[in-house]
Amino acid sequence: ILIISIIFYIFGLILVPYNSIFIKIFSFIPKYQGNVLMCRNFLTFALVYISIGYYINLLKTKKINIKLISYLSAIFFILSIIEFIYLKNIDCKYYALQIFILLSSSCICTILPRINLKPKKIYIKLRKYSILIYCLHTLIYLFLEKGLSKYPLFNNSIIMYITTVITCIIISELIMYIDKKIIKLKFLY
Repeated sequence: ILIISIIFYIFGLILVPYNSIFIKIFSFIPKYQGNVLMCRNFLTFALVYISIGYYINLLKTKKINIKLISYLSAIFFILSIIEFIYLKNIDCKYYALQIFILLSSSCICTILPRINLKPKKIYIKLRKYSILIYCLHTLIYLFLEKGLSKYPLFNNSIIMYITTVITCIIISELIMYIDKKIIKLKFLY
């Protein structure tokens, strides 16, 4: 499954961020239209993260060189910034999907389970936030983009990012409040 998901991921990179480079070779593939809710996003982008996450979980009892993995994380992170700048310069419309983000996040997720943190209530809240924000962010972004794009301030990607994150946190907090006080919504997170 891991190998198949990597092949799908490479195919997804050709379809979306690197489409303008490979357009002549893969001219039979329709150009990406910006619909991030399409089913192919699961096969091409999400499946590889789930597969790598499962593989990392299997390796959590194995001894690893944390120093080496940390260096690799830093190197891949720097390369992802370079790749982001490159994709932005070739006028890519959807540059959130990159080769080096996959590699850096895989390295980081290999290290994280080995960090022993003292239990605190904030970690439980952060876990709830992470699930809700992950599930909500695309829909909220699309909604905000459609509603706020007429205002010049919101044509800035950093402002849209901050607005999306704040809106996701507010809606997540609202969902958790409703779960405690009104109806059970625990299944959402």
